[in-house]
Amino acid sequence: MQLLFALADNKIEVVDLGASESKRSADIVLPGHPSDVRSVAISHDDTLLLTTSQRCAKVWNVHTHACIRTLESGYGLCSAFAPGNKFALLGTKEGNIEIHELATGDLIETIDAHSDAVWSLAVHPNHKGLVTGSADKTLKVWNFQLVSDPRNAARRVLSLSLVDTISMADDVLCVCFSQDQKFIAVSLLDNTVKVYYADTMKFFLSLYGHKVRTTLAPKLPLQTPARSPGFLVARE
Repeated sequence: MQLLFALADNKIEVVDLGASESKRSADIVLPGHPSDVRSVAISHDDTLLLTTSQRCAKVWNVHTHACIRTLESGYGLCSAFAPGNKFALLGTKEGNIEIHELATGDLIETIDAHSDAVWSLAVHPNHKGLVTGSADKTLKVWNFQLVSDPRNAARRVLSLSLVDTISMADDVLCVCFSQDQKFIAVSLLDNTVKVYYADTMKFFLSLYGHKVRTTLAPKLPLQTPARSPGFLVARE
């Protein structure tokens, strides 16, 4: 006789019940996350899905729904695929940006990006860099660069170089680029949205009106008026 136990760490434990003693015969690890999923990201060719949680990140095949890679990571709060879909970018509760190679599952680099949680990251539409927003009340602009792999000098791997740091009035909850690449919107814990020019990071305007915290998403091109920055603003 056997008993099956569903465990909190996303495993199924199989126990054989004998006449005199019982023993565990097998552990079945389920493909999903053992804790709440904090972010999802789709690859640029729409074939892969990246999800993050407290202990790991997972890469899924969109068509087969199979988990094809599990990445050991910090507490992932936000995520994105780097251009080319060969590397995954994770923003963590510890304030780091982690760069993972998808082909091997290796953690290529952990960048000490912020002094508090990284709540949001957004890859620039021109694919040359990204922006991160954090609970440390800063917005940071990064450029992608290829560097020699410290474990194999013949290989080139993805890294980031810091370009600019912008201090904000409150915690940064979400960052988002407009579809036309001209603007970046930043939602703050004080319920406001700040809009900057994406090329110079100069301030453009503030949006007020929400009574609770806001999140952002780019508008679809057909929904964007001629002179609109091109964002949808949603509240909690």
